[in-house]
Amino acid sequence: MWPKTRVQRCWVHKTVNVLNMLPKSLHGKAKRALHDIRMAETRKDAEAAFHTFTDSYGRKYEKAADCLRKDRHTLLAFHDFPAEHWKHLRTTNPIESTFATARHRTVRSKGCLSNKTALAMIFKLAQAAEKRWYRLRGHNQLPKVIRGVKFGDGMEVVSSEAQTAAARSPPPPRNGDCSRLMPSSRCIKTNIHIHRNLLHETSDIPGCQAAIFLLD
Repeated sequence: MWPKTRVQRCWVHKTVNVLNMLPKSLHGKAKRALHDIRMAETRKDAEAAFHTFTDSYGRKYEKAADCLRKDRHTLLAFHDFPAEHWKHLRTTNPIESTFATARHRTVRSKGCLSNKTALAMIFKLAQAAEKRWYRLRGHNQLPKVIRGVKFGDGMEVVSSEAQTAAARSPPPPRNGDCSRLMPSSRCIKTNIHIHRNLLHETSDIPGCQAAIFLLD
């Protein structure tokens, strides 16, 4: 339905799936290794921890390594989004907790509701639950994500063109130096003369004088 939408796999479910393919004696060590991948500060560090895990467990426990390896790109997709959003993107908890209240009641009332009454109950339950919802972290970054601004390792990527333009822009004036901000006396006289001519030519048009002064 949305072919351009990025996919992020849930690290909680993936960790459980990988650990199920390992003996229980290795669960503690393997879980810490998976945590290192998940909580890496940069994609480069995550890739290094990823290789460490697959090299350590791939020889004896190939299924566990393949289970992790097949979703490599979707597990690390969160690095291409703002760092404030990582906590919400790494797991499906924000989605599952949103509908936990509705799921808890619909399961126990199964067979007692029609399609319309079930939808009405779910809607009212969601309305009651939203009073306790927390605002997403970094919600001020959402407009950038919608506009397609690129991020790398959680930080906004500044294009080379923008960097060049910033380097070419003139430095701000020093304290007390207003020569670059104030126009010359010749420019001021010219602007006054132009404004007088405009006022004379458009004096019969209502509201035009106010519009002219707002041009400055």
